Amino acid sequence: MLKISTPGLSLSNVALAPTLPALPDLVPGSPTITALNSNFADGAIPRANIYGTIPHYRAVMRLYASANDKDVAVDQAIQAFNNAIALFKNCKHLAYATVIFFSTGRACAYAVKVLKRVDGRWVKYVNGVDAQGNPKDIPFDGVVPNSNSTYPGPVALAYAADIVGINHLNVYKRKLGLDQASLGMRRVGMLLIGTAPPPVVASVSGPPTPVHIGCSYVWSGRVTGGTPPFTYSWTVNGAAVNTGGSSQLYYTLVGPHVTIAMTATDSKQKSGFASASYSPVSGAC
Repeated sequence: MLKISTPGLSLSNVALAPTLPALPDLVPGSPTITALNSNFADGAIPRANIYGTIPHYRAVMRLYASANDKDVAVDQAIQAFNNAIALFKNCKHLAYATVIFFSTGRACAYAVKVLKRVDGRWVKYVNGVDAQGNPKDIPFDGVVPNSNSTYPGPVALAYAADIVGINHLNVYKRKLGLDQASLGMRRVGMLLIGTAPPPVVASVSGPPTPVHIGCSYVWSGRVTGGTPPFTYSWTVNGAAVNTGGSSQLYYTLVGPHVTIAMTATDSKQKSGFASASYSPVSGAC
């Protein structure tokens, strides 16, 4: 999964970390971002979103276990938390039973109250409150509300996945998270390094018929597959026309028969060819 790239954009060429992706690779001006910007128009990079969801109950203990890379020990951490509540409850009852330890009983009672309120306070801190001031009952990964976990952008998500039971601290360190990340990468068009890109398929669109002698028209080339960036060359009846490599041709028809042809060549020197033939007639443009 770590050797995955966008078509024609090898990770080895954009200086991604050779082992695990690192946050420095994603900072503005990094080699990774620079390479992405040079291969995609602004705002056109496809996006996927992988996020976790954990229960509100004992979320802090789940995060504590996860931060210590002990997700498998979440149940034990929660049980230890519950045992602490039970211990302070017993302390409260025993201390209240005597006069001399009454102040200790109050302290234990306060500890019980604090521990019981941890869940609600944490959910309120992360998710915010509703109109009545109660913690919002919305899914979250313990640190980020799922409703806010998608980075805003002009491009709609190509893929989204909710990994139940995993928070974002460890979502990319668990098989479930890595599987979903791999699916997301493929959904946005990424390919395994060494995988042959799809062939270059070209098409030409031009004016609807009939066309007229002496009139100027525009033809546009379209490409699918291949490895961008592309260069375009045009011919009219077999003669090259200089368009500066543009994907569009502006031409004035001068004869009774004309064939407009375009060849699109990708960065791997693979080409696709397309043409359109016309029989211009006399008439007003």
